[in-house]
Amino acid sequence: SIIFDLGGFKGDFASDLFSRSPCKIYIFEPVRDYALIINERFKLNNNIFVYTFGLSHKTEEKYITLDGSGSSIYRNSIYKNVYLPREKVNLVDIFEFIDSKQITEIDLLKINIEGGEYDVIPRLLDTNMINKIKFIQIQFHMLEKNSKYKKELIRKRLMETHTCDY
Repeated sequence: SIIFDLGGFKGDFASDLFSRSPCKIYIFEPVRDYALIINERFKLNNNIFVYTFGLSHKTEEKYITLDGSGSSIYRNSIYKNVYLPREKVNLVDIFEFIDSKQITEIDLLKINIEGGEYDVIPRLLDTNMINKIKFIQIQFHMLEKNSKYKKELIRKRLMETHTCDY
């Protein structure tokens, strides 16, 4: 199986999944320190590939506000009246990445990218790359007033290609 873990944080999802069933896992974590933790954790595992960039709807550099598992490019560096540090990160177009690696099928796409889901999923739908993905696990984040509306639009489009359980 081929698994994509978008928003790897410290690698717990990948570790739990791999312990149940060995597979190839591609982990994408744009925050340098977290990517280093994941690299160290899986350095002896030839089936887990760690990338120090995030996947998005286009290739670009952005600033990410660092807040542990809640780090996000969509959150201001002042959060709840507390200044949070920022880091410049790289994002890569998900379509271009999958195409460049000649991946023809992804068994599971896990997305927990603190707001980036609103860019990634439409890109997959618009390019028909969504048809190469068997299962998708998405954590939607409510970032603004219209987040719920955006989520419902994405769910409606996903129902054309996938069964939505939640």
